[in-house]
Amino acid sequence: MAERGKDISELEAARQRIAELESKLSNPVLLPKTNGYWNEQEKAYEEAITLAKRRIRMAGFRCEGDE
Repeated sequence: MAERGKDISELEAARQRIAELESKLSNPVLLPKTNGYWNEQEKAYEEAITLAKRRIRMAGFRCEGDE
């Protein structure tokens, strides 16, 4: 009987964790907007934002504008 109670509490903890993760996935990640580049520094900045968006999406999160 005690083991059943332990199983139930583990199941409740898992459900709570799933709800927390689903909540995180429902909110898009906000990153700075880019509008092209003019010099090497700005080009590197834009490439970094593009790479960050790709990695965020690979992790299962959405970026602003993905809706």
